[in-house]
Formats: sequence, structure tokens, C-alpha cells
Amino acid sequence: MSYFFVFEGVDGAGKSGIIKDVAERLNNNDQISRDISITYEPGGPETKRSLGDDIREILLSPDNDMTDEAEALLFMADRADHIKKYVKPHLEEGNIVLSDRFWESSLVYQAMRKNTIKPEMLYRFQVTLGNDIFPDMTFLIISQKPHSLDNDRIDQETLSHRSDMIEMYRGLKNFSLIDYPLIEVDTTKKNWEKYIDNITSEIINVISEL
Repeated sequence: MSYFFVFEGVDGAGKSGIIKDVAERLNNNDQISRDISITYEPGGPETKRSLGDDIREILLSPDNDMTDEAEALLFMADRADHIKKYVKPHLEEGNIVLSDRFWESSLVYQAMRKNTIKPEMLYRFQVTLGNDIFPDMTFLIISQKPHSLDNDRIDQETLSHRSDMIEMYRGLKNFSLIDYPLIEVDTTKKNWEKYIDNITSEIINVISEL
């Protein structure tokens, strides 16, 4: 059996660093005998250039005047490519896959914030494209203040609407199409060891129960 865990949330909350530290804890845990695979969206593992990397460059270009609808479809195209080429193969090998963002990002950014596409339509796209893979658990990493931010358009937009974005992520807990656990982790106080310990414990509990 394989396991899929997603790390979502606002930019600058420490999400990417937490994933790496959790992966290290899992690798060093005697209870875990499976390989740990880390990936991210848009794109995929950092060791290989992907469609998502090209999409990100387009979105961050100062010449980008893409419509919100086109942007939403690009992210879904990247996810279809990412799942088929990376997520599914690693799950089929029985690995534990940790992903920095997944379809919940589209729910928040495209469906809820920009109101570009209806959540139900997004779900149908997800399943129709063969992406009938959903997490065993998603961790919502939030922070009232950014700990770090890249100097790009996407991050700056998130910063200006930070409180709204946090509430949108919290709102996913009431979203009827999500039938797996959403665990909120507030990193505002920077208690990194505590956060990593708690997340690692949650993952080990899921693996033990399934």
C-alpha cells in the first residue's frame, strides 16, 4: 500500500522547509520501511525540469496578460502531467509521496479567490483527466506573518491578500468534495521542532491505521 500526503497553505509559512524536515524524520524512523518521495506543484521534483516549470515562467513573466480562465486550465494541465509522470509511478512502487501543493491550491486560488471556475467543475476535471488520486491527508500550513517570500508576482499577490487566503484555506474543511482529513498547522510562532514532530506523528498514525 502507498501513501500520499499534501502540504498546502499560504506562501511564506515555511511549508517547503517543513516538508524536507518531515521527510528526513520519516527516513530516519525505524517504523518506516518505504521510500520517501518529495514533489511539488507546479512542476515536479527539483531534479528534473517539467511542464510546470515552464508554466511558472510564463505566469511570472512581466509580459504575461493571460486570462484567469487560461491560467486555471494551465495549472490543471500541469497537474495531469505531474500525476501521470511522477505521482502515480511512485505510488505504484509503494512509496510515501509528500507533495508541496496539489489540487487544493486550485480550489483556493482559482475557484474561491478568483472565482474563475466552479469547485465542482474543477473536481470533474480532476477525475476526468485521470487524476483520480486524492491525498490520505493534507496539512494546511498557515502563518499570519510571512517567514520568507520569493520576490515574484504570485507571492506578492498572496501577501496583499494574506488574511483572506488563510480563511479560504480554512474553508476547505467544510468543502463537501473533500473526504480526507485536513490538519491545520499554524507556524506563526516558529516552533519548528514541534510542528515537524506533530506532522510526522500524524503521518505515522495514518500509515499504522491503513
